[in-house]
Amino acid sequence: MSVLASLALYTPLLLLSTEIHPIQSITRCCLPDNFRSHMDVTGGFLSNDGPRFVDSRVLLYFDYPTQRTRTETTVHLPNGLTFLHTEIADFGKHRVFKMDGANCKESHMNASIQERCISGDAQLMSSGYVGSPNNPLNIQTWRFKIPGTDIINYRMLTQTSPGECLPVLQAEHGFLDGAYSAMTYIISDVRIDHAPRAVFDPPLNTCVRV
Repeated sequence: MSVLASLALYTPLLLLSTEIHPIQSITRCCLPDNFRSHMDVTGGFLSNDGPRFVDSRVLLYFDYPTQRTRTETTVHLPNGLTFLHTEIADFGKHRVFKMDGANCKESHMNASIQERCISGDAQLMSSGYVGSPNNPLNIQTWRFKIPGTDIINYRMLTQTSPGECLPVLQAEHGFLDGAYSAMTYIISDVRIDHAPRAVFDPPLNTCVRV
């Protein structure tokens, strides 16, 4: 599913809002310093081998103070077997660790951690509510360009208190390293807590640099 198709799917939800806020009343909010969640990833990208499609469910950990993230994905093989693929990204040191069972590979990366707060150049696309009028969920949709790339990002958040929010959905499309990519990320089961720091520590003694 393309990002444009994904946005077309979720835009009607925003249009079914029970109340619309004036843009000037919106406070640019920030995510928690630490949180974990499930993330359903759908989309695809072009490579030298042709189009590649992505459809997976990920356990996601964020630790903004140390600029580290962790993702865990259960990979299903054609023969019915499964294994756990884990990635730890250390944005402060520009290193990423990819682990499959006892195998670990460490490599360099140039990416920066996603900003915790809505940036000053982000454009507010819409603000409203979805769900039952008795128990609505407020949604803000922001549009911005990821610095240093041609990727356009649509970030949907729910504000929990003035200046504080939680992620709901993110969609992005554009060219990265010369290849077109279109992805949608649906966030659920958000927990605000401090995961053990060991969660973000890779097995350095067994990792091979590539």
